[in-house]
Amino acid sequence: MRRSKKKQRAPLFLFFLCLFLGIFVYLQANADRAGPTTIETAAVKPAKVPALPAAQAFQMPPIEDFGETLDRPLFSKIRRPPPPEPDAPAEEPKKKQTVKVRLAGVVISPKERVALVQGPRGREITRLREGQEIEGWVLESILADRIVLRFGEVREEVKIEGEVRRAPGKRKKKARPKRRRPRSRTRDADSPSPRQ
Repeated sequence: MRRSKKKQRAPLFLFFLCLFLGIFVYLQANADRAGPTTIETAAVKPAKVPALPAAQAFQMPPIEDFGETLDRPLFSKIRRPPPPEPDAPAEEPKKKQTVKVRLAGVVISPKERVALVQGPRGREITRLREGQEIEGWVLESILADRIVLRFGEVREEVKIEGEVRRAPGKRKKKARPKRRRPRSRTRDADSPSPRQ
């Protein structure tokens, strides 16, 4: 029995809600037609506002002040920056960096390339691969007889001191000339001779 009462209440509630909203909308729509309502307020004395100074007439600056604008128009393709100030101190040239390492050897295999580099501080030999760094220099490439190091924009080659020795391996055999077999001098009786 309870369920049936609840089922009956829901549509009834929705009906009254719609009725209330309809009346509210009707009153709001007709309130604008009725005209403005006046509200009586107590008489309040207006506050005294200090008088503003008289506005001065605007005057454009002389045309000579716009010489820079005429020389370098703001949205023009030919606009260029102002000339550099001559009073600016010139930058001192940077001290050229020199590489202070010695190339002891290079190992090149199908799998990797390694440079054996001796640093400036002693006899310690460091193994470097391409992209690694020593003393601020980046190893850029490893060749058979030298390496290329880069420090910022400066590139420098370091060659192996002394003779470059190749690793022993399979040597290419010299191709022997093929022996030509002599042609047989006998001819068939049926074949014509070339001179005929």
